[in-house]
Amino acid sequence: MDYKAVHAEPGRTQAIEDAAGALSEAVLAATVSEPPRAVLAWNSLRCAIAASTAAQTLRVPYGLVLLGLNYFQKANANHKLSERGRLELKLVSEALVDADLVALGSRAMHDAAQQLLGGTQEATILPPLPLPSGKARKAAAPEIQGALAALEGKRVLALTDDQPDPIMARAVIDIFAEIALRRPDTVLLVLSDPKSAALMHRHAVSIGLHDEQLVFLPEIGDLPSREQLLARVELALFPYIPTRAEIAALPPTASLLESMAHGICPAVGLNPAYTDLVESAREGLHVDYSGSPAEIAHGLLDALEDSEAVRAMGKRARERLGREYPPLEQALDDFLMQAAKPQPAASSGVRAEPRLLHMKIS
Repeated sequence: MDYKAVHAEPGRTQAIEDAAGALSEAVLAATVSEPPRAVLAWNSLRCAIAASTAAQTLRVPYGLVLLGLNYFQKANANHKLSERGRLELKLVSEALVDADLVALGSRAMHDAAQQLLGGTQEATILPPLPLPSGKARKAAAPEIQGALAALEGKRVLALTDDQPDPIMARAVIDIFAEIALRRPDTVLLVLSDPKSAALMHRHAVSIGLHDEQLVFLPEIGDLPSREQLLARVELALFPYIPTRAEIAALPPTASLLESMAHGICPAVGLNPAYTDLVESAREGLHVDYSGSPAEIAHGLLDALEDSEAVRAMGKRARERLGREYPPLEQALDDFLMQAAKPQPAASSGVRAEPRLLHMKIS
């Protein structure tokens, strides 16, 4: 299946419906010759609405994989959700209720999903969809060679979240500035989206950091390139700053799981979506990112002093991931089998009534 973005004008309800309609038609067109076992949506409202519509037409189950609850949050939404945020939260609830199958990206998502469902249903844990390796690309992108050269011989920290919160993105630059002041051999690698990268670069320049201290690669999304880049990373930062929002954000865990899979030591903020996956001082670091940049940098510098311990935490993080998350193909197969089993009293070929799987992580 190809990965295609469907763009919609933000702030308009009709835009969500238009985008979902276009995506639903694309799914139907792509499955004319071979009907799918199910239509799954991955952490997107537009995809959820589109998947539900396409699944009804195809007469197959519709499933929703919910990796986080942060895409209706705004950086300054400390108290009440905006009207837009409330609408999107309502759509998330409806997408969950309508789904024949529900999977969650982390154990921390379970209680949040139950609140949205208003019931006691349980869901399976499913790893995030991996990045496409690209049909024609077996080697890394040529444009990463300069970046690899810039990382050579350096202590590399990284921010790999696709779309970090702007406040947290700036906080990472402030923290790194404090680290670079004391350890000139450190470099910050940023693999976030172009908008976040531009914001971070402007802030870095404004506080006196130099271009050779930062490496921005916002357009690198293929697996071979990311593997080569992540192999150079010693510590990956996953910041979270608590707010007084009406509904607390639960960040998606895809980037964290990617780093853990590569044996990188994660430094995670105090959010259950992160801390649930990383045992402090064993599989990574728990960091209170609401502190001052100098305090946070001091803690990270202390950890970097013992590179063997940092490597050992990364190794244990990778081992935990291997134990607790099934391979994606196997997990998807188990997930889809739930909808394929006929009811005992039903004739062969009639799928079971929609029901949710039990969580696989105890």
